[in-house]
Amino acid sequence: MYLFLRGPVLERITERAPGVVAGYRVMTWDGERPDIGQIWNAETGVFEDPPEAVTVEVPTHRTVVLPGEFKRLFTLQERMAIDRARDLTVIDAIADEAQRTTARELKRALDIFFGDLEDPFLPSVDVQHPDVVIGLENVRAAGLIDDHRPAEIQQGWPL
Repeated sequence: MYLFLRGPVLERITERAPGVVAGYRVMTWDGERPDIGQIWNAETGVFEDPPEAVTVEVPTHRTVVLPGEFKRLFTLQERMAIDRARDLTVIDAIADEAQRTTARELKRALDIFFGDLEDPFLPSVDVQHPDVVIGLENVRAAGLIDDHRPAEIQQGWPL
């Protein structure tokens, strides 16, 4: 029998000697009939099944997002809570001095984290960057977002 190979892949088998065969390598074969699609292993001299198909995980989210997209990864309630925590009039209305000092420290941290998003020269935000991960954890620890939200936000923008 005659085997038609394109590269190492068996594409066709005939019993007759071929004439002109463009694009194929033809080999004579007197062994057990191989299956179409098997791969010729020149080192071992046998036909083998092709390797298992590699499953490629298709991304569902972009992890590098525009600053506006990053802000919209937070719910409206979360954005309102963050905005309230950054509002000096709300902070100054706190009667307890220790709580007011803690609120000012939180405001400072939030202003640094979210203030960078207002920089017109910031082209994008990598939601998996270590600084963003720490910032989200601080926002969670302050009780401004639920415990599960940092992981959801770090998934990025849906495709």
